[in-house]
Amino acid sequence: MEKSEKISLIDRTSRLVERGSPAMARAAFFIAQNAELVVSSSIAEISRACGTGESTVIRLCQTLGFDGFSAFKLALAREIERERVLQATRDRSIEASASGPLRRDPRLYIIVEELSASIQRSARQMKLKQVLELATRLCRARRVVAYGVSVSGICAELFATRLAYQGIIVNVPRSGDLALASASSFTNDDVAIGISYNGLSEETVAFLERARDRGSYTFALTTQPASPLAKMAQVVLELSIFGAWPKDGSARLLPSVILLTEYVATLIEHQKKA
Repeated sequence: MEKSEKISLIDRTSRLVERGSPAMARAAFFIAQNAELVVSSSIAEISRACGTGESTVIRLCQTLGFDGFSAFKLALAREIERERVLQATRDRSIEASASGPLRRDPRLYIIVEELSASIQRSARQMKLKQVLELATRLCRARRVVAYGVSVSGICAELFATRLAYQGIIVNVPRSGDLALASASSFTNDDVAIGISYNGLSEETVAFLERARDRGSYTFALTTQPASPLAKMAQVVLELSIFGAWPKDGSARLLPSVILLTEYVATLIEHQKKA
């Protein structure tokens, strides 16, 4: 039996990543990223892919309001089919209203709309007090280190490059080992920034935890404010990506990080002029 129709099933599943047990979080993460694969797989295949037991997958389904995996899979298949119908409707609407390249390829139009929605949602979620805290700490810090893995590492590089033009040097370690080594020598005069769109990166969590234990001031940039990474931070700056969790390697967090980076740079510039 289904309990909620207001939020998509994929979104509801992805929320269990930050709320469920570690095993359930792995299952939820896999299912949210591989919905179409799930509807054509057995529970045994899904549990092997997630690295969890079948009982964990069943508990996940029951947590979401279903009697078991079969009922969950049926609802997921229906949702995917509904989304296909809606997508076809959107494509026809785009063909009728868009112009230029956006009309020639509706996929481009959709990406533009989704990235725009991400930026707007991140802007609404930002708290001036928190961003001011980051800007002020950056100006006063003896040393600043930002770390992320994969695309989050690119976000850290972008952050560092932009702030270098404000006279603030942000070190970006190239590996988890180097990040931990940097954190081991932190003091309470330093600032550590961990970046992870899902807040689950073990290397980034370990870096921020080590930095916090050494007394540095810690910030987390993530879309999941109740994630393991967020729990290691004194300040959590919540960003947004549109829709369910993106596939590994997706750069959809970048626009929101760019927004935050430009906002921080603007605040620092104003502080220096004051």
